[in-house]
Formats: sequence, C-alpha cells, structure tokens
Amino acid sequence: MSLLEVTKVDWNKSIVRSNEYTSASYTLSPDAHRLLSVAISEIKQTDISFVTCRMYAKNLIEYFPAWQSDKNAIARIDKATDVLMSSFIKVKQSDGREKKNLINSCRFSSNSGNPFIDIKFDDDMLPYFIGLNWGYSAPKIENQRYLKKDQDFKLHSFLFSFVYKKETGVVSVEQLRDIFDLPTKQYTLIGHLKSRLLLPTVERLNKLTNLNIEVKDEKPWRRITGFNFTVSQKTKLTTSIVAPEADSTLLDWVIIETLTHYEINKPDIKKLCETNDLAYLKQLIIYLEYQSKKTAIKSKKDYFFGMLKKKPSI
Repeated sequence: MSLLEVTKVDWNKSIVRSNEYTSASYTLSPDAHRLLSVAISEIKQTDISFVTCRMYAKNLIEYFPAWQSDKNAIARIDKATDVLMSSFIKVKQSDGREKKNLINSCRFSSNSGNPFIDIKFDDDMLPYFIGLNWGYSAPKIENQRYLKKDQDFKLHSFLFSFVYKKETGVVSVEQLRDIFDLPTKQYTLIGHLKSRLLLPTVERLNKLTNLNIEVKDEKPWRRITGFNFTVSQKTKLTTSIVAPEADSTLLDWVIIETLTHYEINKPDIKKLCETNDLAYLKQLIIYLEYQSKKTAIKSKKDYFFGMLKKKPSI
C-alpha cells in the first residue's frame, strides 16, 4: 500500500477541486468535511493516481478549533470516517445527475493511544482532483478552518470558484438546492430558503473566511427565481485561485516513466514531449488510467495514441 503520512496540517496548502465537483450535490458532516479538506490538500497535481493519506488525530485536533475544546473529539473523528466511507457525490450531467463514489477506503485506528485515519479516494474522483489545468479553484485550507456547518463548506467551495470573475451570475433556486443537497420537502418556500439557510450561511462565511459575499435577488416577475452573488476577498490575496505550476522536470519524469510502462519507445516519447503540451499529455495519462479501472484495455500504447488522434481503441 502506497502511504502518505501527514505529520502536520499545513494551513498554506490548497484544496484543489474542479468546478464540476464544487457544484456537485452531496452531504457530509462538518467533521467529515474537515478530514476531506486535509486529505485533498495533500494531493499533488503531478500525481497519476491516489495513495492512502494517513492523518493523525492529534495534529487534526490541534489545528481545527471545533475539536480543540471537545473531550469527545476523537470519537467524532472516528464517526466522521464512517460518514466518508458511505459518501458519494452527484455530478450534473446533460440528462440528470450521476452518482460518483468519493472514497475507496477509510479507516480509523486507535494505534495504541496515537490514533490515525487512513483515507484513499476512489478513482471516480481522478477527473475532479488531479491534473486540473482549467475550471477549478484552490482555496487555502486555512479558509475552511473555522467553518461550522455542512452548508458552510459547500457554499464556500462553490463561491470561491467565482473569485476571479467577481460575481456568479444568476444561480437559480434549483441550482442552489442542488448545491445544498436539500430534500424535496425541505425549504419548499423560497422565502424560508433565503432567510433561514442562505443568508445565515453567507453571514458565517463573511465572518469566518476571507471572502466578502453580497447577495441580490433575481426577481424578473416579482418572484425570486434565483440569486446573484458578488464575491471578493477582504484583504490582500491570501488564497490560491490558480494552483502553482507543476515542476516541469518532475512532470517530464512522470510522463516518461508512464509512457515507457506503456511500451512506447524513447524516440517516440521524445517526439511526443516536443510536439505536445506536457500538461495535455498528463491529462491523457490520467484519463487512460481512469478508463483502465473501468474497462479492460488490451494495449495502453494503442489507446494512448488513439486518444491523441481522438479515436481511442479498447
């Protein structure tokens, strides 16, 4: 088992996720969100696959105020692993929403008084966490340190992806319900949705994060059909809108090693790296590995060249 040990929660690391993920529908406990944020922040964009992330309860409790004053913090963390293990997200598709598994494995170990949590993401998450070159956001983990409720984490993640645009445009009531993952019979009145859920959440985000959010009603026919959010940062940029570019030397090495494993010869690999954008080649590799988990591929070499010609061959 490939294992990455997290010896300290690094507030300066970014939680990199695609916009498809941040606008997906899912529900987690706040404690599960905290574990998830740390695990995602440890993913490198130069990774090809997921490894098991080991986080020690002591370090987590020291970092997150919600656990610091609770004598049952370790029990809460243990319970959060159960929540994660059964979790999934619903990603919007042209014909509805498709369920995607979030976690491949998740366990809590008491470890003779030094408890730890092991988390490995499901391969379903590869397109949403790794090799992202556009259409994503990356807030620093510090921006979610003080969040308290499930809806805080989800709305913050969604709105942060619009910081560079300054505003979201119209977010329909239906889209907002999807982001909050609300049951059909909950907050059926738009006025209640706004006053009891949306505005209190925005107030907490304005208070607990470095985002400054304003909300305006969209009322074309005297009836609220959606909301327009204006999003800015209160102080000098402290969060990462665009993740740092990958070390090109490391990226070259990853590509060369992987293509060699596909039985592509060195002259062809050299030509591929000279005539194609390296980040694009990395994206193809990630997609190929993702597909190989779902379907038996006879030749990864043929499949890879097929993708370059936009005609994959299984």
